[in-house]
Amino acid sequence: MSDSSYWLKLAKLDQGTLGTSLALVNPEKKQPVLFVGILTVSTPCVKGVADDKISQRLQNKITNLTGYRVIIKVKKVVTDDITEIKNVLVNWTESLGLDLILTAGGTGFSPTDVTPEATRAVVEKEAPGFTVGMVAGALKLNPVAMLFRGICGIRRNVIILNLPDNVQASCDLLDTAMPVLPFAIGQLKSDKNYASRTTPAPVARSPQIIPSPTPSKPSHVTTPAHHVTVPSHHVTTPAHHVTVMSAVEDHHAPLPHHAPPASADHHAPTGVDTHHAPGSGIAGLLSENDIDMLTNLDAEDFEEPPERLRVVGTRPSSRGTQADSGISGLGTREQVSDVTRLTRRPRISPYPPATVDKAYSTVLANSNPLPVTTRFFKDAVDHVVAEDVRAACSIPSCATAVVDGYAVIAADMPGDVEVVSGASLGKKQGSIPYLNLGKAARVTTGAPLPPGADAVIPVEQTVILAESSDGETELRIRCKETVTPGNYVRQEGSDVKERDVVVEAGTKLDHTSIGMLPAVNVCNIRVHRLPVVAVLSVGAELVEPDTPYLQDGQTRDTNRITLLTVIRKLGIKTLDCGIVNDGPRDFIEAVTRAYKQADVVITTGGCSIGDNDYVKALISEIGATLQFGRVAIKPGAPTAFATLETPLGKKLFFALPGVPSPALVAYYVLVSPCLRKLSGVKNPSSTIIKVKLSADVYLSDVPEYQRAILRWDETDPVAYAEVTGRQVISRFLSMVSANALLILPPRSDTISVVKRGSVVNAMIVGKV
Repeated sequence: MSDSSYWLKLAKLDQGTLGTSLALVNPEKKQPVLFVGILTVSTPCVKGVADDKISQRLQNKITNLTGYRVIIKVKKVVTDDITEIKNVLVNWTESLGLDLILTAGGTGFSPTDVTPEATRAVVEKEAPGFTVGMVAGALKLNPVAMLFRGICGIRRNVIILNLPDNVQASCDLLDTAMPVLPFAIGQLKSDKNYASRTTPAPVARSPQIIPSPTPSKPSHVTTPAHHVTVPSHHVTTPAHHVTVMSAVEDHHAPLPHHAPPASADHHAPTGVDTHHAPGSGIAGLLSENDIDMLTNLDAEDFEEPPERLRVVGTRPSSRGTQADSGISGLGTREQVSDVTRLTRRPRISPYPPATVDKAYSTVLANSNPLPVTTRFFKDAVDHVVAEDVRAACSIPSCATAVVDGYAVIAADMPGDVEVVSGASLGKKQGSIPYLNLGKAARVTTGAPLPPGADAVIPVEQTVILAESSDGETELRIRCKETVTPGNYVRQEGSDVKERDVVVEAGTKLDHTSIGMLPAVNVCNIRVHRLPVVAVLSVGAELVEPDTPYLQDGQTRDTNRITLLTVIRKLGIKTLDCGIVNDGPRDFIEAVTRAYKQADVVITTGGCSIGDNDYVKALISEIGATLQFGRVAIKPGAPTAFATLETPLGKKLFFALPGVPSPALVAYYVLVSPCLRKLSGVKNPSSTIIKVKLSADVYLSDVPEYQRAILRWDETDPVAYAEVTGRQVISRFLSMVSANALLILPPRSDTISVVKRGSVVNAMIVGKV
């Protein structure tokens, strides 16, 4: 479904334009402007089986924020798809000039709830204080709030706040966050107008300061520029009013559900009280030295410090990182190259493995037959017929002789007859004289019968009684056998009648069907356009296959030539896009060039979790949707599949492993059926037969496709399958002689080995 079907045009949209600076929006008005986007995550709403009630409630609530002019700039409803959610968040934060994004839905424990994961994948900084504060308030109303997994984070100076799909719960959480949101936005913008209008009210309880070993200071600390109260930490300047929340709060103290926003002219107490009794209020962690430091804080001091140390494998907080975000466009070289930093990538694959059946059905669901075109029959070989081909004439077009002999009248047989002018192949029926009783005409195989004749007698059943003087023509013959009407005659239309279907839609045209077309007077045929497939290899270690001498660490690129060859056997046009070994930017440029010329782009290498494996992340950089990132299959687990909608049609991307055997197995299991369906083949499935194992085979923990050779015993109609030696993925020799892939189930508690003689399924991949 296109994006246009999700968008809702808002009445207030004309109050702001995309990317408009706040300084340009009604500058005569005093109230600061907040641009807000509301994203509802709900598959039922997208499908129309449920109504989006929550976005309007959130809109009503956020637009009533005191002291601010809130403009709902955009609303959208999306499915519970992590890639789609990420794409929307990235697009909104980069191009719509928003200050705040509220997401509603997908924050629970359901397997389809992925909004927090999508948000965490795109934010540059997390803001856990919002989540803790909202949940703390909600728990006082409903213990089910413990199931809320939403997060809050910042991307491109836009706050993204997750809310649940329950209308009342989301409103309660938003109530708790609203007093602090303008203040947070003001910090991001370094704009004092935001913080000065709405400052969260102080918590109505006694503060407590842990004594410091440093010399004591006066209990009230005041400066002309800042006004600090601890632990509510109201930091006030003539231009803005800032609130800093205490790091640790007393769990005995009551937490208000919602602190109403203070008015614009509200002022905090004029000092810091350090002499409250122990145990009362909040167990603060600030010493008097800390207070002294807060006295001199500026707005810039609230910015996140530069990243120094980070847990290996977690997402960096760099604003330039765009990997795995699903954004469109190439971005800057710095943004693209960040994905190659090994320590900033997950230590295990972040992609849940799809089952083979799920991956197969996903591929075929996205592989629609290509448009129909007309081809001259000589140029249509390997194309798939788009509509039934009907005969334009009958075969034969008239009654013809099946053997060499004489056309006769059955009533004359046996007997002596006079031979008149003969009928040879190629003569028109109208040019042959009518045959009367007592007459016969010489005919050759395939020649039309003369009018009046109703049978043919083979030459072997006749004797010559008289001949011409030159011996070239028989004048009279004796027919020794009795014949019946229709004897040795092929009647008109007995093979094909006019308008009969001679080639069904979905049939791939080969040499025999191509030969049939002109026989029925069909020269131009409607067929599906064949796909164009681009193949490129990824790897800094790769060199061309014909490189005579290798340097240390180099490997000849065998995957590309292997795939190009097997695809060409289907009659499909291929594009050899070479090797990409110069980094992610060059990969994106190469893939972009490839998909503009091809329907399918196949990459090999760079799709696992090695040092230089960045293909899956970068495919998203061009705007493609990753349908699956791994498959529960052996070999070939890192295989990924993505789609991209373009003005020229849908483009398909396959990221195959760099090791030859897994790459070829993945091609046979997933890519080959895709290419057949794109070509228009009615049943694109591979050929599967039953075979017997010639030896015991041990099972793996996932479905496995072992390479095998099929052999037939003349006493047994079922073929025997013999595996091609060691089945380790690095051994390409196991694939060279194989003509079948044994489809083996995963190991279970009850079966770990399939015994010799057992019958299993085998996929035919070569000549048998």
